[in-house]
Amino acid sequence: MNINEKIKELREKSKITQKSMADYLNVTQTYISKIESSERELTVDLLNKIANLFVCDINDLIDDNKKVKPILLPYRKKNYSVEDLENISNANKIIINFNEMIDMLEE
Repeated sequence: MNINEKIKELREKSKITQKSMADYLNVTQTYISKIESSERELTVDLLNKIANLFVCDINDLIDDNKKVKPILLPYRKKNYSVEDLENISNANKIIINFNEMIDMLEE
């Protein structure tokens, strides 16, 4: 599965609309649609924000053989605001850092 398909699948399974993701990334919904259909490239900044949102490393998104699980959102909404997704992303950054610390301790 390529990065574009992976992002679309993660977004859909996490029940995030293209509009909500576009608002969070500060791009248009059309831009998200073109990313998902491989018509547009992603910048490193956008990749970072997407990786943080889905609790993964950029390499997890880029690697066609790597599976990334969708997030289970703590909010019970149909539409997520930019603030909602930023809060989720910030919480996910803490989780990523915590997991990295555990990995270092286990080495």
